[in-house]
Amino acid sequence: MRLDLNTLAAGAAMLVPSQSLIAQMPSGTSPVVAAAPGVALATRLTPPKRRADEAIGAFSEPSVSGEWLTVRSAMPAQDAPGALHIYRKSAKGWDHFQTLLSPDARPVDDGFGWTTAIDGTTLAVGAPDYELAGVRSGAVLVYRFNGKQWALAATIGSPDPVANGYFGQNVALDRGTLVTGEARNAAPGGWAANKAAYVFKESGGKWGLQMTLPVPAELAAMTFNDGSHGFGNHVDVDGNTVAVAARDQVYLYGRRGNTWMLQQRLDAPRDPNDDKDGPGFGRSLDLEGDTLVVAALLASGKVPGAGAAFVYRRRGGQWRQEVRLMASDGGKRDMFGHWVALDKGTIVSGAFRHAVGGNRQVGAAYVFRQIKGAWTQTQKVVPSDPEQQLFTGYGVAVGDGTVVMTAGVKPDHSKSDYLWTFTLPPTKG
Repeated sequence: MRLDLNTLAAGAAMLVPSQSLIAQMPSGTSPVVAAAPGVALATRLTPPKRRADEAIGAFSEPSVSGEWLTVRSAMPAQDAPGALHIYRKSAKGWDHFQTLLSPDARPVDDGFGWTTAIDGTTLAVGAPDYELAGVRSGAVLVYRFNGKQWALAATIGSPDPVANGYFGQNVALDRGTLVTGEARNAAPGGWAANKAAYVFKESGGKWGLQMTLPVPAELAAMTFNDGSHGFGNHVDVDGNTVAVAARDQVYLYGRRGNTWMLQQRLDAPRDPNDDKDGPGFGRSLDLEGDTLVVAALLASGKVPGAGAAFVYRRRGGQWRQEVRLMASDGGKRDMFGHWVALDKGTIVSGAFRHAVGGNRQVGAAYVFRQIKGAWTQTQKVVPSDPEQQLFTGYGVAVGDGTVVMTAGVKPDHSKSDYLWTFTLPPTKG
């Protein structure tokens, strides 16, 4: 079912940020975590069948929630449609349950499954190059589990579609609220700052635009060298709070009724040893209750530019930096924090360029858990079959005790499966 959201966009309220809401935590005000961890091996997970040249999990962002796990597959040697693989947890482990193919009729890769979000029996699937009404503007496809299979329930398009807008580049879903960003098209000299993030609300089984969150004024004139740094490149929602990332900033909104108001802006904590290109703060983030983790993949770790992740806690309505997480054995440009995930007192951060056992750019995921009130690195998770240039940890997810890692594509396409899982042991203390 295609929802015509263009008519709803006209009535959407627009937000203007206030400088009085800006907050920045100095980099030296919080403790640093770098405990010596154990090393754990993750198990490769494969579907029972695959198409020729299909790369499962390659350069994708997995999701895991409850009994469900989703991961995209791509066809790296050809511009062919990708797919979304769904696994279901059983007593024996993760069983391949269903494969979803893009409804887009074009025989090209529309990015279907580039990003996903699961909430109970609802699944949101981003397809940033999806074609609607003859325009490759992107879409979010919403599926429902009907007790037997996942079935398409709605197709959501941009309220203001433009070619190469990449609507649906990132999605978040929580209790009937869906948030996504839109990268827009390239501008002279680079990528324009994203135009907006959008909040949709479900009512009576239909999704309607609740509010448009426009690019803040201080970002409107900025350009970037790619589409991954602008406002809305990463979003999340939990209850009545939405977090929207931009380059080296995170904007936090609160909902009152049907209106979302900007509450606070977090600026990247700066360190003189950060990478020359900046800390990369906001490359990814995850929000849960009063805890927010923000990746900074080029921030200073144990060595300059190794990457870090910053944990914020909300108290009295204000978000304050609680701790700076970094890998205990991080190397320069390991990309620690390229992707972060948070679930029930556990944070996982990928470092997809980390060297393992003399093999370069194998990648790893680092697990931090709250033990006696403190964030402690408990595991370094690496693939059970490490090879050079696997780029494991490009994407990570964590949910209900399961860590999921995806990887890149080996330059020679010699591997076709890029998905690993690891079961966390119970915490002590």
